[in-house]
Amino acid sequence: MSAQQARGIIFDFDGVLIDSEPLYLKSVNVILEECGVPQLSAEEYQRWIGSTATLTWQALTRDNNLPEPAQHYQDRYEAVIEGVLKSELTLTPEAEELLGIVERRSIPRGVATASRRKWLTIKLEKLGLTEFFDVAVCSTDVRRTKPAPDIYLKAAELMGLDPADAIAIEDSPAGIKSATGAGIRTIALRTGMTENLDISKADEIIDSLREFDVDRYFGQGAELAPTR
Repeated sequence: MSAQQARGIIFDFDGVLIDSEPLYLKSVNVILEECGVPQLSAEEYQRWIGSTATLTWQALTRDNNLPEPAQHYQDRYEAVIEGVLKSELTLTPEAEELLGIVERRSIPRGVATASRRKWLTIKLEKLGLTEFFDVAVCSTDVRRTKPAPDIYLKAAELMGLDPADAIAIEDSPAGIKSATGAGIRTIALRTGMTENLDISKADEIIDSLREFDVDRYFGQGAELAPTR
C-alpha cells in the first residue's frame, strides 16, 4: 500500500458506523413470519449484506414463492424498518470515538452507502449527524449501486478528491469491490455479521475501528478541542 498521505475519508454507513444489520434482519424476519415462511438466520442473511432492499426482496419473494409482487413485501418491510431505526439505532462506541478524532483533526469526511436517501436521512437525524459529513452519496444518487464503483467515485468527486487521495472503510465484499474499483485505498472492518464473508480484497483488514491508525494515513497532528 502506498505511504502517500490521504486527504479525506469516506465511510460506508451500515455495519461500519452503526450495527444496523441485526436490525435489518429483525425487520426482514417480521415480514417472513407474517408470510408464514421460515425466517432467516444471521448466516443466511449474510448474502444480502451490502445489497439494496429492492434486490433483497426480489430474491426473497422468488425463493419463497410469495404470492404478491416483490414491491408489496418491500413496502411492508420499509414501514417496519423505519420504526425500528427510529427507536433502536445507535452509533457504535468505537465509531463515535473515530468520528470525534476525524472532526477534531478537520479531516474531510463523506458517506458512501447503498442505502436510499430516505433511510440515510432517518439514520443521520436519529444519530445527530445531519451536518457532520461534507458529502453523503446514496444508491439513488448514481446509476449503479455497489459493487459498481459509482458511489465512491461520486463521493470523491463531490469532496474534490482524487480517489487515490481518499481512504474508504467498508465491511462487505460488495462495498469493498466498489471502493477498490474506484481506486480508493480500502480498509475492511471485520464484524460479527460479516465474519464469514470474503473481505480479503481490501488493502487492510481491522477488527475494530479503534485499530484504524489516523496518523498513519493522515499524518501526525495535534487534536483540536472538541467542537461537538
